[in-house]
Amino acid sequence: MRCVKGSTTVEMAYVMPLIFLVFLIIVRTTFYYHDKSILDGMAYEAVTTAVQTARNPKAKEADVETFCRERIRGKLIYFSMPEVSVNVTDDEAETTISATRGKMCIRVTRQVKIPHPEKKIRLKKKLETIK
Repeated sequence: MRCVKGSTTVEMAYVMPLIFLVFLIIVRTTFYYHDKSILDGMAYEAVTTAVQTARNPKAKEADVETFCRERIRGKLIYFSMPEVSVNVTDDEAETTISATRGKMCIRVTRQVKIPHPEKKIRLKKKLETIK
C-alpha cells in the first residue's frame, strides 16, 4: 500500500470552509444588489406615477402604494415584502421603499419635482401679447 501524508487533508479542513464562506458571501451580496435594483426601479416608477396623477386633474386618485406592492410581489429574492410610503405635495413627490431581513436593510428614496409647464406657457403667451 502506498504511503500518503495527512497534511493535505488537514490543510483542506482549514481551506474548504473558507472557500464556502467566500462563496456564500458572494451569493448574498448578489441577492442584495438584485433586490436593491428591483426596489430602485420600482421607486422610480412609483414616483413617476404619483407625479402623473398629480398633474392630471381628470385622473382618478391612484393608490401608488398598492401599485408598488403588486409590482414587487414575487420579484425579490432575499428580502421580504417592503414597506412603501408615498408623499405628494404641490411641488414635489417622494417615494420611499424599505425592506429588511435580519440585520440587513435596504432603503430607497426617489424625489421628483412636479413640473408645471402650462404656467410658463401661459405666462409666455401673455408676454407675447403685450409686445
